[in-house]
Amino acid sequence: MYKTITFLILLLLSLKAIANETYRVEPGDTIKIQVFGEDDLTKQLMLENSGEVTYPFLGILPIQGLTVYEIEQLIFNGLKGDYLIYPHVSVEVVKYRPFYVRGDVQGEGTYPYKPGLTVGQAMVLAGGSMNPVQKIEFYIQSYNSSGRDFKLVEFSRKLNAGDILLVEQNTDLVHTKTHKRISEE
Repeated sequence: MYKTITFLILLLLSLKAIANETYRVEPGDTIKIQVFGEDDLTKQLMLENSGEVTYPFLGILPIQGLTVYEIEQLIFNGLKGDYLIYPHVSVEVVKYRPFYVRGDVQGEGTYPYKPGLTVGQAMVLAGGSMNPVQKIEFYIQSYNSSGRDFKLVEFSRKLNAGDILLVEQNTDLVHTKTHKRISEE
């Protein structure tokens, strides 16, 4: 019975890790590390700007940019042999770094991120547009993008943790009678 329960727990945790295998941990994220049967090795850590965490028996670990699975493997390989024969390591993100909303919204600022969050949902969190009659456009600068440019995105696009959402009025509206851009008149 104990082995069956342990197997099911490990299976569920493995499935959760597979779902998060593309998410890369960055500063501001909080992770929980568990080694089953070793309570002294269970730690909840927030990744600071250094991109490193300190973990018992292993010292300083550089984990910035790694997936949950890669962190599990790093800790597994470090603990295996010297300290434990075959450690069962589980890592999960318990709190994601926030995302930011600026521009034509009621409440500019920082908001908590949840996986699957869309631009539309972020707009609701920020109180909606300050000018709901105007056409608005959405731009995103991703946390991990190499450039500083904002990219035009759709209302249904999913956000990532650390993204900056910029909401602006569309200044290129077309006049209904002349079919010219208002900015050309």
